[in-house]
Amino acid sequence: MPDNFFMTAERMHDSSKNLHSATHYHNACYLAGYVMECYGKILVQKAVIRNPKMYSHNVVNINTDLIAYLASSSASTAFWRKYIIDISLECPAMLRGWNPNHRYEDAILWNDHASENYQKEQEKCFEKIIEMHLDGLI
Repeated sequence: MPDNFFMTAERMHDSSKNLHSATHYHNACYLAGYVMECYGKILVQKAVIRNPKMYSHNVVNINTDLIAYLASSSASTAFWRKYIIDISLECPAMLRGWNPNHRYEDAILWNDHASENYQKEQEKCFEKIIEMHLDGLI
C-alpha cells in the first residue's frame, strides 16, 4: 500500500496545532515539519518527479527538485504550477531548522518563538494540500 501523505499531513497538522496551543512547542515543531515534508512528497509523487521514498526526510532536496521541475517547460509543469510553492521562500524557518532527528535533542531548540513560525509556515503547505484535495487530485 502506498504512503498516504495527505492523511499523514492532516494528522500532523492538527496535532501540531493542538500541541502548540498546549505550549508543547518542541513536539509542535516536530510535527509541523512533517506537514512540509508531506506537502513536498505529495507533489513529487503526483507530478511523477521521482519516488518520494528516495528523499527520506530531506526537504531541501524535495524543494530543489520541485523548483527545478517548475523551471522545466513540460506540459505537466503548467498543470502543477499553482500548487507548488518555493519552500525556501515560504517556509524558511522550517526548511532551515527542521530535522526529525531533533526530536532527541533538548526542548530549547524548538521553543515558543520557533513554534510560532512553524505554525505559520505549515499553514502555507497545508493550504496547498487542501487545495489539491478540493481539486480532486489527492
